[in-house]
Amino acid sequence: MRQQYPSVITLIPAVVRCMQAPDDQQSQGLLSWLKHAAKRLKRNVLAVYYATQDPTVGWAPRCIAGLALAYALSPLDLIPDFIPVLGILDDLVLLPGMLWLAIKLIPEDVMLRAQTRADEEPLRLQNNWVAACCIFVMWDASAAGLSYLVCKKLGTPWWQVHWWIVAVTAVTVMILAEVAFVVHTLVAEQKTALQRGEQTSPESGVHAALLSTPDDGDQLQHDAHANV
Repeated sequence: MRQQYPSVITLIPAVVRCMQAPDDQQSQGLLSWLKHAAKRLKRNVLAVYYATQDPTVGWAPRCIAGLALAYALSPLDLIPDFIPVLGILDDLVLLPGMLWLAIKLIPEDVMLRAQTRADEEPLRLQNNWVAACCIFVMWDASAAGLSYLVCKKLGTPWWQVHWWIVAVTAVTVMILAEVAFVVHTLVAEQKTALQRGEQTSPESGVHAALLSTPDDGDQLQHDAHANV
């Protein structure tokens, strides 16, 4: 029987109850349930990765699954976690929604075989730095656009003309922060790989996990946002 996945629609009533609940403990319990449901979906990243390799999967499911995988394997979130409320929006809605849609569009028999293969052949997928670069570009464009709007709406006539100075400064700061993040992440990944004794497979391009105990199965599927 195909594994049942939590629907994004089922998360909406829980969000409403979480916002209306007067008891703090009840709100924390609902929030924990939401995070658990989202985590269940993210655990199927490897299964979706295997499903996209099946030639019977159409182009539409393959494209949506590719976008979901790209974002799931990105080493950073579109909305950083340190932003209150919005920081966990992608973890609770955006990423689970993309994975849920990809799973729904993939044929049931293909997804079942992919899930079985994921259980039998666990792999640690590498970070998707292409998706991370796309997020960097969106951040830089947002910084430039926000600088333009602030200067045009709130700035003096001189700053309204020379708004590009603020935009270039903001984008430069963003790029420096992004480079620092990339360096920090790569160094942390290298240290983690050395500690776990992982080896890179030249054929598959992913890390072959050496752990094979059932209790560690969930850890073998990469949590793409743990670094942020």
